[in-house]
Amino acid sequence: MYQSLRILVLTLISLSLISCSVGVGGLQSYVDAADGYQFLYPNGWAGVD
Repeated sequence: MYQSLRILVLTLISLSLISCSVGVGGLQSYVDAADGYQFLYPNGWAGVD
């Protein structure tokens, strides 16, 4: 019983995480290959000097 409950919970968590990352409209990607990081930022944001 606990095995099937655990599988169900893990499946629901996985599906909810996948659904959160699908709609990334309005975001731009920034990738820094030299330092090895990347992130998404909203359109219209300006860099701070």
